[in-house]
Amino acid sequence: MIRKTLSLFLCTVMLLGVMCGCKNNPKFTVDEILEYMNEKYDEEFTYIRPADVYQPGVDSFEIFVASDKYPDEEIFAKCLFNTETGEKRFCDNYVSYIYEDEVRDLLTELTQEVYPDAKVRYVPIYKASTDNGKDIPSLEQYLSRSSSSIDYMILLSDEHDETLYKEELNTLIDKLEEKRWFVVLLLHILMTKHIMIHLLLINDRENIWSTNYVEI
Repeated sequence: MIRKTLSLFLCTVMLLGVMCGCKNNPKFTVDEILEYMNEKYDEEFTYIRPADVYQPGVDSFEIFVASDKYPDEEIFAKCLFNTETGEKRFCDNYVSYIYEDEVRDLLTELTQEVYPDAKVRYVPIYKASTDNGKDIPSLEQYLSRSSSSIDYMILLSDEHDETLYKEELNTLIDKLEEKRWFVVLLLHILMTKHIMIHLLLINDRENIWSTNYVEI
């Protein structure tokens, strides 16, 4: 009985230690990330949970926060810690929600100039990969910077003329480069036997023609 009680006590202490460590790590606190978000966007954000069960890490702390403007979304925010200088930097993906409708409309309009029958799928990014700073970028800045990690997908039916896909894709690339939009594009052409997938990173034309075939 004593052994079971002691084991239960130790497990409880360990669990509480993990939970407290996530919110009160000496290098990272939830409050400073919330302060960064509140000041940057002039809104009140609330803490939801760590972004990963192993958070915080040695040099970063990732959390999800809530916004009244997007009640169904979990907003990603992150604090990066430089172990050599002690400097902290912050980033988040909230801008992708702010510009979601505008980005989707612009990508759809531009894409359908080349693929009139295309369906365009765009969703805000899950995570911000690099430092965003404390200033909110304009829509044009957001579209043109690599750290935004804008992903979108083009869906074409099996009736689409596949003999034109390289020519059409090059035309689309030209239009994207003219706009100076930095995006990662996933092109799906649905056919009877397979799906052709093309990964495109602007300014990296050499990797355009990597193709995977998936039997369906």
